[in-house]
Amino acid sequence: MIDDKIASLITQATPDELKKIRIFKSRTEKLLSNSLIQDGFNWSIGLQIDQKGPSFSFQLPSDEAVDSLLMRFRHFWLQDEPCNLFVILNIINRYIPDARNHTKPLKESWKMGMLHSTNIIIDDVPLTTEKLIDIWLNAEFFHNDQTEKKTELDNLIDKIDFYSPGFAKFLLVGSVRECCNVIFEVNKLLTKVQ
Repeated sequence: MIDDKIASLITQATPDELKKIRIFKSRTEKLLSNSLIQDGFNWSIGLQIDQKGPSFSFQLPSDEAVDSLLMRFRHFWLQDEPCNLFVILNIINRYIPDARNHTKPLKESWKMGMLHSTNIIIDDVPLTTEKLIDIWLNAEFFHNDQTEKKTELDNLIDKIDFYSPGFAKFLLVGSVRECCNVIFEVNKLLTKVQ
């Protein structure tokens, strides 16, 4: 259904909008070649509870693999990037109103990431995927100064990693990987755009 209507997007979109879609498609191809996407990521988590309290067992990918994934992912996340996921979804929705039935669940999946079926509450505040990714990207991967985001990240790590070191980073990687699945679904919608 949507596939047939992509032609109307191609003929009606502005040159700038088509350029953004082409950038999105190009960046998606690079993201698809990332090792964590190509080789997969072990999503399994084990929970153990003993006299010391709860602990989780999981496997973290290498720092290099995580850094590479985040460097490619950030183009879809940052608001002022031309291939920001919501910019692309808005273009699709503008020219193909029927697509909203398909793009709305994608937006929800993007916002929920790995935390779609998990509630993590820290100091009476739910941890969302958006918050998790935002503080990691701004505090650890793209800025080196001691900002409010760095304080938030340190607080998050102190509380989440208390029993299971690395678990906060596991949540980050899992959430980004889930968001990548949304990117790939949007890319499939745009297969006819050259």
